[in-house]
Amino acid sequence: MNSLITLTECLVPFIAKKVSTRLLWSNDLDDSQREELKQATNYLIEEKQRHAVFDTCVPLLTNEKIFYAERYGGGAISRNGGGARCGFDGRWQVKGISANALVGKGSRRSMVN
Repeated sequence: MNSLITLTECLVPFIAKKVSTRLLWSNDLDDSQREELKQATNYLIEEKQRHAVFDTCVPLLTNEKIFYAERYGGGAISRNGGGARCGFDGRWQVKGISANALVGKGSRRSMVN
């Protein structure tokens, strides 16, 4: 069985920056697992980087991490090219990470935020 991270043709890389967050809810996790989850997922896309795709020639800063937007299609996703407000880091799917490069031009504001 394939894992999502191996389906590179379906993924668009982008950079998100570490932010201060608080974990509101999780399934049954012990304290170390909750901390691991928080550290792995407390990232947002900066406003000025919303439509940027990761450039392999630019080194990452210590507070940056590569996430992937997943491509998919269909009439129900408006003008977006897939998961336009979430990111996958190879293990965790982060919802509400902000608008990424898959947000379609002319998308309604409600589909972007």
